[in-house]
Amino acid sequence: MRTNRKRFLAVIILTAFILINLFSASINVEAIISASHQELLMMAELRKLDVQDKSDDEIKQLLLNYEGLELKEEEKQEEKANEYNMEILSANSMSILSNNNILLEGDVKVSFSFSEQDSPKILSANKMIVDPNVKSVTAYSNVKFEDKDSKSGLSEITADVVTYSYSAGDLIVTGGSTESERKNNEDEKIVFSTSADILNYRNKDSGLFFTDGSITTNKEKSLSTISAKEIAILDGGDMFLSNAYLKIGRVPILYLPFFFYPGSRLALNPAFGFNSARGLFASATIELFGTYPSFTEDSEESSFASLLKSEDSKNLVSNGLYYDKSDKEESSFDKWVKKNGNYFTLLFDAYEKFGLHLGYDLLIKSDKFKILSKSGLAYSNPNNNIYNKELRYYSNSEISLNFTDLKLNAKIPFYSDPEVNKKYSSRLTSFSIDSFLGAAQKFPEESSTITSYEMVLNSSLSLPRKLKPSFIDSATISKLELKGKYNYSISEQKYLIEDIYLPNITANISGTIFSFSESVKENKEEKDKEIAFSDYFILSDPLLSNMYESKSSSKTNSKQSSLSLKYSINEELNNSFDRDEKQKKLINEILKNNISGKITLQGNIKNTFSFTQIITPEYIHTFDEVKKETKDNLTFRSDTTLSLPFIGITYNLNSYLYKQEAIKLDEKYSEKQTYWAFDKDNIKAHSISFSKSYDLSIGQINPSLKYTLKPLTQAITAGLSYKLYDFTLSFSWYFKQQDEIIKSDDIKLSIGYLSKYFTYSLSLTYKSSIYDKADFFKPLSFNSSISLRTEDKKYSLTEYIKYVYENNGIYNSIDELTTTLVSPYLTLSYSGSYIDKKYSHTSFDLSSKIKTNTMYSWHNRILTQFAVDSKFHYAFENHYATNLSLTFSLNFKIQEFLAINLSVKTTNNSFYKYYDDKDNLNSSLIWQDLKNSFDFLSNGRYNTGFTMDSLSIELVHYMTDWNLYCKYSASIVSSQAGYEWIPTVSIFLKWKTIPDLKIDENYKQSSLGEWEATSTVYGKK
Repeated sequence: MRTNRKRFLAVIILTAFILINLFSASINVEAIISASHQELLMMAELRKLDVQDKSDDEIKQLLLNYEGLELKEEEKQEEKANEYNMEILSANSMSILSNNNILLEGDVKVSFSFSEQDSPKILSANKMIVDPNVKSVTAYSNVKFEDKDSKSGLSEITADVVTYSYSAGDLIVTGGSTESERKNNEDEKIVFSTSADILNYRNKDSGLFFTDGSITTNKEKSLSTISAKEIAILDGGDMFLSNAYLKIGRVPILYLPFFFYPGSRLALNPAFGFNSARGLFASATIELFGTYPSFTEDSEESSFASLLKSEDSKNLVSNGLYYDKSDKEESSFDKWVKKNGNYFTLLFDAYEKFGLHLGYDLLIKSDKFKILSKSGLAYSNPNNNIYNKELRYYSNSEISLNFTDLKLNAKIPFYSDPEVNKKYSSRLTSFSIDSFLGAAQKFPEESSTITSYEMVLNSSLSLPRKLKPSFIDSATISKLELKGKYNYSISEQKYLIEDIYLPNITANISGTIFSFSESVKENKEEKDKEIAFSDYFILSDPLLSNMYESKSSSKTNSKQSSLSLKYSINEELNNSFDRDEKQKKLINEILKNNISGKITLQGNIKNTFSFTQIITPEYIHTFDEVKKETKDNLTFRSDTTLSLPFIGITYNLNSYLYKQEAIKLDEKYSEKQTYWAFDKDNIKAHSISFSKSYDLSIGQINPSLKYTLKPLTQAITAGLSYKLYDFTLSFSWYFKQQDEIIKSDDIKLSIGYLSKYFTYSLSLTYKSSIYDKADFFKPLSFNSSISLRTEDKKYSLTEYIKYVYENNGIYNSIDELTTTLVSPYLTLSYSGSYIDKKYSHTSFDLSSKIKTNTMYSWHNRILTQFAVDSKFHYAFENHYATNLSLTFSLNFKIQEFLAINLSVKTTNNSFYKYYDDKDNLNSSLIWQDLKNSFDFLSNGRYNTGFTMDSLSIELVHYMTDWNLYCKYSASIVSSQAGYEWIPTVSIFLKWKTIPDLKIDENYKQSSLGEWEATSTVYGKK
């Protein structure tokens, strides 16, 4: 019995010893981690450890090693998170109290910094008490706490008493106010000022908790506030209110016993409210993966949620019920979705008038394919839609493949009725707080009514390179199209197929049967030259344009021999069907099949002789079921070109070898065959030509001669061109056959000079076929231009003359004489003519764009800019064609206060009224009309030739709490009754504290003089 007692006592003592050691170990670990510098030195001295010149972390590690202790992983993380540095920046006096607390007095300023934060926190006050045991500081009198970290939930606090736990970063404020700065989506700074009897700030949750608090954007003048018994603002923008009032000045306009504002976005993305066309509605939009583009569009507009969010809470992901920050590493699927902008979203809507709607919006794409689809199914009361349909549906889908050898695109829409897509695809995807106030919610602009649509499948296919034999260079089906067109039938209340194309095909195969070549080609590319107004006349001359090419050209020099035989086969098939309303079915409207080929034999012998022989067979089959007609055409065509490059001679013969045409109409059949013959019906081109350039010691010369041979109408064109630097001279003489005799016709001479500062052109045409011995110059026509300009071509003076030998039966007259002055701001042009020995003024044109530089005044806070755009056309002989257009614009802005934009456009097409019976201009009538146009007090503006085409006045008033936008615009609109002046008034007022609360109205005056509300102009939903 005694032995058992001894054993039991030994077990108890051993257990107690183990527990004491374990408990003491944990105490020692905690004591070492939380010990101050002095405590660490005392512990090391008791254990006779050498800690000279060692940091606190190194001393802690020595003590842990001495005691045989180790930190657990969570203790390491906690230790790292609790690392801080406290520094006393200033204080008039410091003393240690009996409880080892530290008392600081007189202009006290202390900073706290944590290892993971960029900027320190500053606490200043008249008096502070530091309690190192609980790691807190209590500040009294004129307390100010500053946190400049952009990720912080607040930036500044002023209060009577502040207790700051610097180890946790928490604050308790009594009788204080805070300031936090945010930026809206218009990049404007918004400062939130808050005040409360008691305020708690929890650093871990980045949350602000108020008791008897208020929020405003103007600390000095609280024009608008949110007051509540309790307010909680969490990181991400979530806000909780209890017993809250929304006040304008001191007047409460809304009371909420409890309110939760989902600033961090609910996963359902709810939207609800009232719309005049849809009635009461509620919507939900759920992202299954990816980011829905409509949310991105909504985020471009400022909202209360966007202002509540801190900088590090913008990129959120769906986490169950809310969107929240995620520390998880993105999966390969998430990276693929983000990289390609893919998304899959479910759409739910309930409308009082439109019923229920369930749909989805999907985009899946990569480099090689894309699937885009938006579809919906709706259940509605048949009495609420003109189509009497209970179940309605729509779908817009597109599938694309984009591979190297295969490309495909399919568009597959279908609808239950013409308005289903218009009604249900236009949705709200964002919550707006003004829906609580009963404000009508404005939906995005609806699509148009769809009375017809097309289903289309387009594809192209190429033979892969690996499968191509040596005799095939390319094999492609460049177009394979299937298309059906559907029209809505009101009588049958459904879409009926109207046209169908089965199929449309374009295919090609080409290759080389053999090719023997050792050619070495040298290509020289010339860049495009800029074409200015002063270049126009010289470059429009066909004899000179080749010398001053505006397009890049390629010159090839082949010095070796080559021989090749190539082929190509082309297929075009078009087969369409049309709906016959009488037979209620599709009939074959027309079938057309075109098969053509080309065989090309080409050779070159060391640049001394070259030839090209092309044989082109072509078969065209056409069938028209409506006409009961079938046509078959078969042709063989030959194109032969022989050339002696070394002397510049080329021979060309293009002719039909064989033609067959067969027509079957009903039961009648006819056939016509034509074999090759040397006549005009079969020979399409037959000529021999000479053209070669020669480089001289000074310049370059290019003689040319072309002779059109029998059986065609014979003609000869002789030409000679010479170029020396910027100077060009070209001459051509054309002869043509008349009554079996070749006679002289047009003789042309062109001279051109084109340089940086000067251009000149002269083009003469002498029509020798109407040569008259009595009047040698009668057949002469010419046009000439001369220009002086700056190197950048912005300033130029051009003189142009056009002389014609005949104009409406009148010979030898100057048809046009124009002087044009061009500058960046002003263009002047005068035109006249000399016809039948009488000089006449034709027209005068003036256009200007004058825009003043921005003028600054009053410390550069006032900006003013004025612009005038004018166009005046004066017709000397036809006063009805004279017109004037003036556009005035003024931009005035006072920074951060007011902006005014004014634009007025007036036109005058009534200059004919200012002339008397003797065709004399009465300028006083012009000034009287101009004066009447500004008479807005009486009816003077209705009796003037100056009509106001458009007017736009926009005023923006930037206030501390609000931004006010007012716009009046009006223009002349054509209608059945004639031209009408239609004004529009827009008012947009937005509260910066809660941007969702806004007045956004747009009114348009009808032809009856009534003002009607229309769609929004400034706001966007």
